[in-house]
Amino acid sequence: MKKIIILLLLITVIIPNAFGQEGITLTKDNKAYYRLTVSGNRSHDNGPLGVDCDYGIKEIRFLDKNNKTVKTIDADGKHGVFSYDTENQQFTKNQFPVKIHIDNDFNDRLLCKGWLFYDGLDSWFTDRFRDESMDVIKVEYGNACYPQGYSGFWKPDHKYYGGIFYMTESKVYMHDLKVKSNTVVQIKTPKEPLYLASDEYITIALPDNLLDGYSYYWRYQVGSGRYNNIPSKYITAKNGKKVLRIKGKEFLNETAYGKRVRLELVTQCKTSNPVSFTYYPSAPRVTKIETTNPICYKGDGEVKIVFNRNLKTIVQEKLTVNLKDNLGIKYSSGVLTSFKKESTDTYSYTFKGVKEGNYTIEFAGGNMKIGGQIISTVIRDPKDPVNIVDPSQIVFSISSKNSSCNDNDNDPNNNNDGEITINVEGGSDGIYQYSIQKVGDTSSLRWYDFKKNNSHIIKNVQPEQYEVRVQKKQETSIVLDIIKIIF
Repeated sequence: MKKIIILLLLITVIIPNAFGQEGITLTKDNKAYYRLTVSGNRSHDNGPLGVDCDYGIKEIRFLDKNNKTVKTIDADGKHGVFSYDTENQQFTKNQFPVKIHIDNDFNDRLLCKGWLFYDGLDSWFTDRFRDESMDVIKVEYGNACYPQGYSGFWKPDHKYYGGIFYMTESKVYMHDLKVKSNTVVQIKTPKEPLYLASDEYITIALPDNLLDGYSYYWRYQVGSGRYNNIPSKYITAKNGKKVLRIKGKEFLNETAYGKRVRLELVTQCKTSNPVSFTYYPSAPRVTKIETTNPICYKGDGEVKIVFNRNLKTIVQEKLTVNLKDNLGIKYSSGVLTSFKKESTDTYSYTFKGVKEGNYTIEFAGGNMKIGGQIISTVIRDPKDPVNIVDPSQIVFSISSKNSSCNDNDNDPNNNNDGEITINVEGGSDGIYQYSIQKVGDTSSLRWYDFKKNNSHIIKNVQPEQYEVRVQKKQETSIVLDIIKIIF
């Protein structure tokens, strides 16, 4: 009984094309709000007989469209030039349009009301005047972004109230009145540095309370270069919010690798704080794994890992690939700086001399140098194990039938009716072949297919000593058996 080792089997595992991972996600606590500043010049005049009747501005009230007060500032009797802002009050889109009321304060004493025979009950300082004529300005919805200036004198309601002591209404006036809206558009970013890979998404939600109908767009800047706009097609709806969602490689190219990128939301009112990140290439993606089992029993197999791109020398990218069994790392590529190029978008690394076993692939390192800093990229290890299988042992037997003394021809030296029978079992699918050669013959081997699947009879063999070889078609491993035919 002799043994022959045969097998040629290439196994390919296709890695699903599931890439496009989440990179930077900023969808919570992004805000847009408005702070208002009211400024102007409020005159002051004493009442009759030197009595101080004019107590100045009492308070400034900010009202929403439902006339609900959302902010009150105590002016504490301000005269002359003034400026008040809403400080930490954050007006939202639901609080526009906003009315601003400026309430003035006057002394109610008789001397300040004026003499009855001069101006009657409709004095400058009556309660009716204070209660009804304090609406100074309305800030309209569409103008909330810009400073609003008003020239000339302000007269409470354009009516004449008499003037025994205040000869005309212009003695209490306001000029250079301005309302300025300071818009804040805020993207909440983490304190730690941000990084975005080329295959990763950056997702940023539009800030809450951004005024409806206001135009906006996203723009970016690489390093100190010029600004470029991001097409609006990358703004989509997610969980009820409008979000910018775009992969790094959809708006940045390789010249941006290792550089800081500045991303901003530009609104009709204000440009947001920047979202800054460092851009780098995504880790090479494994597209398939090919395994070639050993041809010979206890022979050498191969594991070929195919990537979608080569390692990037522009960022000094490095990678180590390991094959591990249950005892640890069995084979390692060492530190790689490039792969073997197979086609335009296909690169590979091949482990050779891999013995039978079950392995997992591990990617270690994946480091690159960005701006002088070493950062690590993550190549996701394939989940399925890699199996290298030795071929089964093919067992074959040979028997012979000697040539007879008379093979029924007229040539006694041509007794060629000997036979060799080969029986074989085991191995994988394929066609068995045999070769027969006289011992000592150094000519090239010739291979012949079995007539049956696992058995073959070689007929018309002359008396001689022969070397018989058996293999599977297209294989190179053979085992020799020597058999002698006599008569």
